[in-house]
Amino acid sequence: MDLRQLHRFSRRALKGHYAAAWRASWLQAGILLLRRLIPVGLALLLMMRGSMEARQVWTGSWVWIAFCILWELFCAGLLLPVRCGVSNWYGARLGLTRRRTCFRRVREYLRAARNLTAAELLCTLAAFLPAAAGTLGVLALRESLHHPDGGMWLFAAVQAFAVMLWTGVFCIRLRAWMSAVPMLCTELPEAGVVTILRRSQKMLQGGTFWTLKLFRLPAAAACVPMLFLLPYFDCELNLFLQLRLRETAEN
Repeated sequence: MDLRQLHRFSRRALKGHYAAAWRASWLQAGILLLRRLIPVGLALLLMMRGSMEARQVWTGSWVWIAFCILWELFCAGLLLPVRCGVSNWYGARLGLTRRRTCFRRVREYLRAARNLTAAELLCTLAAFLPAAAGTLGVLALRESLHHPDGGMWLFAAVQAFAVMLWTGVFCIRLRAWMSAVPMLCTELPEAGVVTILRRSQKMLQGGTFWTLKLFRLPAAAACVPMLFLLPYFDCELNLFLQLRLRETAEN
């Protein structure tokens, strides 16, 4: 199924159900947005009132670090059933999966949380590589400016920035490969961590997934159309993932 067929099939599936799809998509997007905005807003408020200095936000006081960790855990626990439920709703709407109640038992929730945590941890560890390389590059560049003979430091800075570029590309690819994990947690509730991660990586090989992502860029440039097009994007992505799940199962 090519991209035009994906769009046509998704549009037919959402006909008469656009309002529900809009609520489902923006429930997920709204939680993701609040997950980032609330800590930033709270930090700005504390700095404006003089309760916390700007350096404490970047270097981190123990109270601020504890709040950020607890907030991330709360948002992750809240977002988990929403992500799996939205994926299942679109799959049922497309007629490719049955409508089910996610996490009937606590064990299913904990297993899905473990799988998603493993995927997020893997992406976080991968993101550490370009961040560390970029930091080393900045330090080397600073040393090259302060030393009379800074050619060696400048060469080290160039090498560090090259490493940052290549590891950054790998990090982006890895995060894209993990995009199917929430759907797989719903479709394969008994699967283990390694099975889920390998299946997600296998499903998202190829260029079609990246093309679907790139189609969002023109709409993302204009925020208002993005509000109305997000349900179609989510529906097309879920349709693509469901088809890839069946193709990889046959292989």
